[in-house]
Amino acid sequence: QDGKKIIGYRKAMTLETQPKKLVVVGSGAIGIEFAYFYNSMGTDVTVVEYLPNIVPLEDEEVSKQLERSFKKSGVKIMTNAEVTSVDTSGDGCKVYVKTKKGEEILEADVVLSAVGITPNIEGIGLEDVGIASDKGRLLVNDFYQTNVPGYYAIGDIVKGPALAHVASAEGILCIEKIAGHNVEPLDYGNIPGCTYSFPEIASVGMTEKAAKEAEGTAWHAAPPHPRVRREVYVGDAYREAHRRARRGARRGKLTRHPFRRRDNLSASCLDLRLRGMEHVPLQLL
Repeated sequence: QDGKKIIGYRKAMTLETQPKKLVVVGSGAIGIEFAYFYNSMGTDVTVVEYLPNIVPLEDEEVSKQLERSFKKSGVKIMTNAEVTSVDTSGDGCKVYVKTKKGEEILEADVVLSAVGITPNIEGIGLEDVGIASDKGRLLVNDFYQTNVPGYYAIGDIVKGPALAHVASAEGILCIEKIAGHNVEPLDYGNIPGCTYSFPEIASVGMTEKAAKEAEGTAWHAAPPHPRVRREVYVGDAYREAHRRARRGARRGKLTRHPFRRRDNLSASCLDLRLRGMEHVPLQLL
């Protein structure tokens, strides 16, 4: 990363000018969120993912639905693809991508590297104290005590997902243990996660594939369950219906509302809540 043409997620929040074309390398939560944000601002966005599915930590069904939604929004998706090099010698960037069909060259103003984060534990005196680490992360027990008595570590520099609410839970558990309370270790297999795109993604626990591999069977309770689907997808469809109606009104035509009467009521409630009217009940059918 040079901080100008090849950037990380921090720089992506403070760019001086909006890029016309952006290549996002990696489709985890960070990559997907910035791809969604810049696409919604009008930037031509391409996401390059090394694995077969975007958001690879989520269920394949969720990945496929998100990919469909992103493509409808104009985001280009390249899976089973690897960025081999980036040429920044010109005005923009030439991104060389290895695919199953051969090498492709993408042109962009900026390349966002979103392949994960690296814990920053250098230069803080760990070696002087003698605190042990492995692969860039500090070694701690179930209650976050290091190998040196009196030193504890939580958050991104220890095992587990690099999420703010995980660090918060670790800190609470750590302090309660120090205070002498009877606490249980954190269950890292039961951590909720969210990707702030549109549509949003929220999940907790194993994916269906992981559950089958671990237990030989899995209970499936993800969309398209109707009660869940209405909450997640109706708002977008309702806004689209409004756009169609406005276009029809400008042209002097009437546009038929695409929802049935009961669907229309649920959509109306959700749309009002999205506008900030929290007192409006969300009706589920």
